[in-house]
Amino acid sequence: MSLSKLIFITLIFLTNNLLFAETPIESLKKRDAEIRKIVQNKDSLNTSETDKLKKIVNDFYDFNELSKLSLGKYWEERTAKEKQDFTDTFKQLISNQSVKKLSIYKADKIDYKEPVVEGEKVTVVTLAYYKKSSTEIIYKMRKVNNQWKVFDTVIDEASTVDKYRDSFYKKIKKTSFTELLTKLKQNLDKDSEE
Repeated sequence: MSLSKLIFITLIFLTNNLLFAETPIESLKKRDAEIRKIVQNKDSLNTSETDKLKKIVNDFYDFNELSKLSLGKYWEERTAKEKQDFTDTFKQLISNQSVKKLSIYKADKIDYKEPVVEGEKVTVVTLAYYKKSSTEIIYKMRKVNNQWKVFDTVIDEASTVDKYRDSFYKKIKKTSFTELLTKLKQNLDKDSEE
């Protein structure tokens, strides 16, 4: 194959990827529509619906980055096995918590503002309206395997990463990383029993 044909094929491939790549807002809207379909007009979910909602949440979050940022300075001190164990446990906890309060998914309307790009990361500000109130939700996102993934959510100026980092730092400082992980697993076991 000649060099010019190879360059032409490469350009077509890159152009198609750029043209058909989902934007962060499209990704959020798609996820929100999937969630609304599940929780619409419901006060509780059956097991199948709960599993679907957890899958949507799990597919949308970058748990590796969320775990790394939440552990902060303690992340680099961990072995690869500890990092994976922590990430798996944290992912399950977040997933379980995501289905406990359905009201957070029941927005009547969501406004999406233009994304702010900072290098390879994007911030999307949304305003969710429910009944007579509104809530600002900020999604911090990055591309993972060519898909937009959330690594932090800020709701009413409270960052998920900051909240967990504060809690984890206190627990590690007071005891140890091992104790933190044990406590998270105990919390996970309690969730399973409910």
